Amino acid sequence: MRRLLFLPLFLATGPAAQPAAAQAYAVPVSFCGDRLVAAPFETLVTPGAQGRADYRVTLRNAAGAPLRFVVQVQGDVLGKPVGAQSLAAGQSTTLALGYAPSIPGRAPLRNEALANAVRISCLPG
Repeated sequence: MRRLLFLPLFLATGPAAQPAAAQAYAVPVSFCGDRLVAAPFETLVTPGAQGRADYRVTLRNAAGAPLRFVVQVQGDVLGKPVGAQSLAAGQSTTLALGYAPSIPGRAPLRNEALANAVRISCLPG
């Protein structure tokens, strides 16, 4: 009988609280005169009442020199990147773009909408 009581609790807190598979938008987007390439843009959705969508992108410095840049994310996103970032020549990194809590009736940013919400400006030196 005890096992039956714990089963509903396990089902309520089990897999639903974990992120679903990431949805990736693999179309490369170039910034800074093609020196910085962004792809893929990913949306990881954690379902449920306390759910949220986490956003990230992989950036690659396609230039032969170090690159400094600032990333801005447009829209209702919390935890956006702040300050200057840098990548060495040929280096790649995955950058967290922020997150948005689940709001009934509002879909998270996905695919091209996420790519269009990202602005990157390069800095001198």
